[in-house]
Amino acid sequence: MAPLTPPLAGGDKSATMTNISKAIVIVGPTSSGKTELSLRLAKKFNGVVISADSRQIYRDMDIATAKTTRDQQQGITHYMIDVLSPDEDFNLSHYQSTVNNLLKAITEDNLKRHQPVVPFIVGGTGLYIKAIVDGYQLPTVPPNLTLRAQLEQTAIEELVYKLKQIDPDTKVDLRNKRRIIRALEILHNQQGYTPSSPMYHSIHGTANPSSGRRG
Repeated sequence: MAPLTPPLAGGDKSATMTNISKAIVIVGPTSSGKTELSLRLAKKFNGVVISADSRQIYRDMDIATAKTTRDQQQGITHYMIDVLSPDEDFNLSHYQSTVNNLLKAITEDNLKRHQPVVPFIVGGTGLYIKAIVDGYQLPTVPPNLTLRAQLEQTAIEELVYKLKQIDPDTKVDLRNKRRIIRALEILHNQQGYTPSSPMYHSIHGTANPSSGRRG
């Protein structure tokens, strides 16, 4: 099976849950057997594996990530593993657009196949999976490094006060400074935007995707 090369995040943003391939999702904590199950099913049903782990996406971060080696992958094509350097920025919006584009590419390619490819989304990063399954609408706000540096110097209590002044109904985790800064960054970029929707809590992390494939 020739592996697909998904469009890069930030490119085609037209892929939505209405025009992408259906996928089987396998979730659970580390060492719960997700990898073994996904490989067994992928072998049986002509599948590919799409990682939904926010740490496995980075190269050179193999310790404590339960990242599969090439030998362990048993020839099954894997995506979203070892595609970024640790210093590259990648967030939830990047992951969502990259994986949606990948699923769209699989759908289109399956139209030409006698035996369709079945994508298995596997991982333990809940927000990554929810962004795909629930189709979160995420603001695509690029990092503002200057603003971040300024806010990093501010006490978390003051940041909480600033955020509540702008968005009294915020659903941000007010104990997480990084997420508060991300919320303020978005508000700074999109004046008048009030991030009080039910899924807003999912957009504040800037854990770090680009597209990629391993296997």
